[in-house]
Amino acid sequence: MIDIGLREKYSLNLVTIKRSKKKSGLLSLGERNIAFVIGIPKPDTVIMENDILALFGKEKYIKNILEIDK
Repeated sequence: MIDIGLREKYSLNLVTIKRSKKKSGLLSLGERNIAFVIGIPKPDTVIMENDILALFGKEKYIKNILEIDK
């Protein structure tokens, strides 16, 4: 587990995480994705690859973190 340090490094706060989970349907409905909100993340919350993060902070800091992978 790695501490990403959003607050310290990027001046951003992680408000909540939206996560999808595959769920089997009844009878012939097959598999489907169910989205749920984790709530206020704890320090030991693990961020998964397809999570959607709700961040709070100044627009310029959000733009900075979006450009890290580029």
